[in-house]
Amino acid sequence: MADIWIVDDEPAICWALQKSLTADGHSVKVFASAETFLQGLRDPATTKPRLLLLDVRLPGASGIDLLRQMTIEHPDVPVIMMTAFGDLRVAVEAIRGKAFEYLTKPFSLDVALQAVSRALDQAHLDKHPAPPKVEAELRQSPLLGDSLAMRHVYKQIAVAATIDAPVLMEGEPGCGKSLVAAMIHRFGPNPSGPFLPYRPADENGQTIEAELFGIRILSPSPTIQAGLLQLAAGGTLVIDEVGQLPIKLQSKILTAIESRQFMAVADNKPIELAARLLFTSSHPPDSLVDDGDLLPALQSQLDVYHIQVPALRERKDDIRQLIVAFLAAESNAQPLTITEEAIRSLQSRSWPGNVRELRQAIQYGAVRAKGNVIQAVDLPPTTDPNSLPASIDQPLSDAIKLWASQKLSHRTPPAELADTAKPAELADGHLYEDCLAIIDDALISQLMIELDGNRAAIAQQLGIHRSTLRQKMKRYDAKRMPG
Repeated sequence: MADIWIVDDEPAICWALQKSLTADGHSVKVFASAETFLQGLRDPATTKPRLLLLDVRLPGASGIDLLRQMTIEHPDVPVIMMTAFGDLRVAVEAIRGKAFEYLTKPFSLDVALQAVSRALDQAHLDKHPAPPKVEAELRQSPLLGDSLAMRHVYKQIAVAATIDAPVLMEGEPGCGKSLVAAMIHRFGPNPSGPFLPYRPADENGQTIEAELFGIRILSPSPTIQAGLLQLAAGGTLVIDEVGQLPIKLQSKILTAIESRQFMAVADNKPIELAARLLFTSSHPPDSLVDDGDLLPALQSQLDVYHIQVPALRERKDDIRQLIVAFLAAESNAQPLTITEEAIRSLQSRSWPGNVRELRQAIQYGAVRAKGNVIQAVDLPPTTDPNSLPASIDQPLSDAIKLWASQKLSHRTPPAELADTAKPAELADGHLYEDCLAIIDDALISQLMIELDGNRAAIAQQLGIHRSTLRQKMKRYDAKRMPG
C-alpha cells in the first residue's frame, strides 16, 4: 500500500478521505496548510509520499504554485488537484502544471478513490519501464512493424506484461488487437498458462454469464460447470468488444476485478479470480459510455492501462514488411514474390479493414498469381469507397430511379387531393422513409454476411455507433441474417 499525503484546510474533506484511504490499507498524512506540508516534505526523517491530493486554495500559498514545485522537485509523485472553484482558468493551470487529475468539489468518495487508484497504478508503470530485451523480442513477434507508432505499442506491451492490472486494447477491426493481447500473455509471468479469447456469440445475457462465470448444475448431482474465468486460472482471458457485454455482467466483472473473487450462476460460494483479464474495443471507451454500452466504473478501471493499437493507414511504413511476411506464409514449394508496382498499389490504399484486409489481399493475389509472382492486376479491387468507379454506383442509382417511378405510378391520391395539383407522393409522405428502409435493410444484411456477423466491424464500416446499428437492425429485422 502507499503513503498518501492530503493538503487541504477543510477538516471534513480531509477526515472523509483519510478514513476511506486508511480503510484501503494506505498510510495517510493530512496537512492544513502549504507551510506545514513543505516542512514535512523537507524533513529528512519523513518518508516521502507516493501520491499527493492537493487543494488549490490554501492558507498562505496557492496549490498551483505547490504543484509546479512538486513537478520540479518530485516529478515522480503524481498530484491530484482539488478545488471548489471549478473555473476553466484553474483547470488549465492544473493541467499545464502536470496534475494527474483535477477534481471539482463537491466530489463523491468513489470518484476520488478511483482517481487515487489510477494515479498509483500509473506511478507504478512509470517506475517500471519496458525491459529492453522484451521490447527487442517483440519486434520479432507476429505483431510486425518498425514504425514509430508500432515501437510505442511494443513499449506499452512490455510494460503491460509486468503488471497485473486489466488492460484495454482499443483499435479498429483488423488492426491486431488480438495479437497485442497474445504478446502481453507471452511475455507475462505465466506464458505457459491458458490463453483464452472470448467474444459473446449472442446477446443472451444468461448464456454469456454462464460462459464467463460458470453455472451450478443440479442434476444428476449438484456440481459447478466451470466458466472461462475459472478455466483461464494461471493464464489470461481476453474479452473481445467489452462494450458488447450486458451492463449487468460488466458490473459483475468489475466486482470480480476489485475483489479478486466471483461466483458461478445459481451458486453462493466465492471462487478465486486467478486469471489475468484483458479487454478489447473497436470504439473509444468514452463513446461507449455515452451510448450506454459501457459501465462508467469499468471504464475507470480500464483507463488504468489503455493501449491504442494504430490503424494500418497510420503506419504505412510497415506495409512492405507485412507484405513480405504474408508472402512467406502463402508460399508453398516455390517462393512467392510480388512486383514493385503491386506493392505501390497496396501502399496507396486506405485499408479500412487494416492488417487483416492486407493479408486477405495477399491471399487473393497468391491464388491468381502466374509464375508465383503477384502482379498489380492480381490484387483485389480496392474497397476504398472514394475510389469506386462510377460503374459500380450506377446500377444502384438506376434502381432507385426505377423504384421511385413505379411507386408513384401505382399510388392513387386520396379523394381530398384528387382535384389538386399536388403530386401523388404527398398522399402519405412515406416515400423517403420507404426507400431508406430498403437500402438500410439490404446494406446491413449484406454486411452481416461479409463481416461474419461482427456488429462492431459493421458499425465501423457504416460510421455509426453500435447502439444505432442495434436500433436499425431491430427496425429492419436484419437480425434474421447470420450472426
